[in-house]
Order: sequence, then structure tokens, then C-alpha cells
Amino acid sequence: MKKGIIVIAVLLQFIIITKVKGQINLEHTYSGVSAGLAYLDSDEPMFYTMDVTNSKCNIYTLNHTLWKSIPLSLPSNYYLADIQYVTRHLFDSDDQIELLYVGYNYNTTGAYYTYETRIANEDGTLLLTAPGGGYNDVLEVPNLGTRLFLYVYDYSVSPYTVTTKVYSIPGTLPTGMIKSLDEQSGATIGVYPSVFSDKVSVRYTLPAGVINGELLITDISGATIRKINLLNDEGSINIDLSDIKSGMVLFSLAHGTESRVVTKGIKIK
Repeated sequence: MKKGIIVIAVLLQFIIITKVKGQINLEHTYSGVSAGLAYLDSDEPMFYTMDVTNSKCNIYTLNHTLWKSIPLSLPSNYYLADIQYVTRHLFDSDDQIELLYVGYNYNTTGAYYTYETRIANEDGTLLLTAPGGGYNDVLEVPNLGTRLFLYVYDYSVSPYTVTTKVYSIPGTLPTGMIKSLDEQSGATIGVYPSVFSDKVSVRYTLPAGVINGELLITDISGATIRKINLLNDEGSINIDLSDIKSGMVLFSLAHGTESRVVTKGIKIK
């Protein structure tokens, strides 16, 4: 009898340990900044954060130790909106770290945003400056190499205009970042600027084969603030959030029986 009790106790202990290993555990918190993954020398990533206040990109090792801090230049009166790529050998052939990032300026008179995309080496040398560029995607095109798709927005006119610029670039994406054209079956969403604003631009793409959906705006508790019907499979929407109290706001895409397939959050000042 005691032997049976011991066996049961050992099994219970094994089950508890197994469950603990399968839990979601907080590893680290980067306070006041947004973080992502950077692939520099291999397919093993590093962490990077976007320091909006100081216009810097901070890169960390996998144990979250600060490895390097890189200042990012912006036009006068522009603020850092997003860092989209932190790589090496993607946009040129030297050994410096390259960063693709977006800045924004808010025109208070016309009540619209102006963006600019820049690609720079870590020493500050600019490889590309694209006024109006607010969203970017790097894709491996079969049999053609790597392409940068850069979307230029002009919100000073109504209706606003969108221009797509396609650049051939010399490098290739690390394995962990590759997304080919024929693999784009999921939904994507981008919210600009990403912090401290009550007026935002939302760019979205619905999954392949889906032609309409819904944009859900919720607070951090999950309460719905606003619902916007999406009548196209992709597009951009300007949204005024000045009536929403300060705090974190989440943007999610919904379609059919699925909801919150992709979520982005911003902090309203």
C-alpha cells in the first residue's frame, strides 16, 4: 500500500513539474519602451528597444544586458514612431548595424501626420531617406531576390494618397525573419505613431481571401471603445482618439468567427 502511495506521489510531482515548465513566465520587462527582435550576425536574435524620448535604439543580449545604444537622426520637430528592422548586411555590404526606422511630425494647423522613413548605419550614415514613408516591408521575391516595399502617405490632401516604392536591396533576410510573397496569408496591422498621441493612422491587411472585417479598439481591460467596419482587404484609416482618457489602447482585427487575430497597443498621453 505504501509503495502505491509513493508511486502516486512521484507521478503527481512529475505532472506538477511538467505543468510548471509549460507555463507562461515573465522573463523580463522593458519599461516605457517597445521591444522587438534583431538578427545581426546569425539566426540567433538579440532584443532591441525603441527609446522615443531620446531617439535611440538600444540593443540587448538574450539575457537582457545592454550591448549597444545607437542614436537615430530625425528631421527637425520629428519624433521616433517605429523601428522596423535592425539587421546587418541587409541594406549594404559593410559590417555595421543597419536600422530602418520611421519618424513622424504632427501638423496642428491641418490636423494630419507627416512621416519619414530612414535607413541608416550605426555611425549615422544615411543609406536612404524617404519623406512620407510610414510603413515598410522587406520580402524575399522568388527568383528575383530581396525587395523593400515602402509606402508613402500624403495626409495633407483629401482624400489622402498612398504611393508604393519598390527597392531592390543587396542583402537577404535572416532565416528567422523571412516572409515570402506567397506566404503572406495572415493579417497584419500597424499603428502610427506608436506612443503618446491621440490621433493615429492604422494600416491593416486582412488574411488572404478575406475582403472585409472589423477593427476593434479596446482599453486594457478589454472593454470596447470603438468598432470600425473594414470594407477592403487592406487599407489605412485615420482615427481621432482625443475623446479617450489617458491609458493603453489596443487595436485588433476581427473577421468572420475569428477576432483579435493581430493586436497592437499604444499609450494615449
